[in-house]
Amino acid sequence: MWVDRSGLATRVRMFAIAGVIGAVSVLAHSEASSVGKGIDLLNVPALQSEKAARALLLGVATAGSRLVAVGERGIVVTSEDQGQTWSQAQVPVSVSLTAAHFASPTLGWVVGHDGVVLKTEDGGQVWSKLLDGNRANTLVLADLKARVAELQGAVAEASGDDVERLQAALEAMQFRLEDAEAGASFGPARPLLALWFKDERLGFVVGAFGQIFRTDDGGKTWVSLAGALSNPDSLHLNSIIRLKNGTLAVVGERGTIWFSADDGASWTVSEVGYDGHLYGVIQASPDALLAFGFAGNIFRSTDDGNTWTRLDRVSEKSIVGGLADEGRGVLLVTRNGQVIESADAGESFKLSSVKTGRTVASVLPSFIDSGKSLITVGHGGLAMTRLDRAGE
Repeated sequence: MWVDRSGLATRVRMFAIAGVIGAVSVLAHSEASSVGKGIDLLNVPALQSEKAARALLLGVATAGSRLVAVGERGIVVTSEDQGQTWSQAQVPVSVSLTAAHFASPTLGWVVGHDGVVLKTEDGGQVWSKLLDGNRANTLVLADLKARVAELQGAVAEASGDDVERLQAALEAMQFRLEDAEAGASFGPARPLLALWFKDERLGFVVGAFGQIFRTDDGGKTWVSLAGALSNPDSLHLNSIIRLKNGTLAVVGERGTIWFSADDGASWTVSEVGYDGHLYGVIQASPDALLAFGFAGNIFRSTDDGNTWTRLDRVSEKSIVGGLADEGRGVLLVTRNGQVIESADAGESFKLSSVKTGRTVASVLPSFIDSGKSLITVGHGGLAMTRLDRAGE
């Protein structure tokens, strides 16, 4: 449970990091306890532990043939043998880390709680801090203040019907600024949840309360794009991917998806017709997109996300990740380890006989071992699930 005291009213909002609803309150309590004792986890290196690979892991990525998983208390672990053995990385923070992305076998980034962004140049062994919530708050406020000033000028020069439209936009942006100012007063507490990098320079990170940042130099400097999205209520942004046609897609609360065809310069918004969390979107085929989220909800679009069709649910459990392959079809994974499969690019789904056997926080968005294995992370670490044994 996250309490946002910002803006004109107190908002109490359920918030699930990558769908691990039970894990959120545990992590939040643990980290809040440390802060209450005067410990700044942004400045405390992650504790080295022989049990690191069996901790709660929240994200997983590939760095070439290497697996890199991230999780609670600043844990980053890497494996050269598809999860058989692990080594723990050197990490300069002890906040929980939520997602990782690699642009090459050596160059990668991680995001996490308290607005942290980390970078590695050696495949995940050693990490350095690029951004934290203190700087993130400053960037968000600067962005929103600039947009308020721009709208104030536009209102002063407007006439006719434009005055009312621009005045409404100004009031909405002023509310967002008040919201962000109140949130910043609580310190660097807003988590980042997902990221995507095009190459060694251009990248995006997204997170709670409408946070979205862009870098053009690999993370040395960042700009806030929060005001660029039509997001008057500062909805949580849960994931970001790039579609086959090059369009960026960001999914979040209240069934909302934002698209950008120009690397974040401008955005359009789409609503799937559902008022709950979306946790991800994948390209099911060249002509079909699938969005998925809370309580097993799945939506399909065949017109680049302009309109969506709600599919029949085959599970009541939240879907936290998915992947698609021409040979294997589409697989979606729920937080309790159920696998949902489709052989027709997401037109219909059924429960698979495959199960991961544990609570899942995140899914590696590609198959392992020539399409024979599925990688998930969650409570107890990483699990490799064999898909070619489904009929046994």
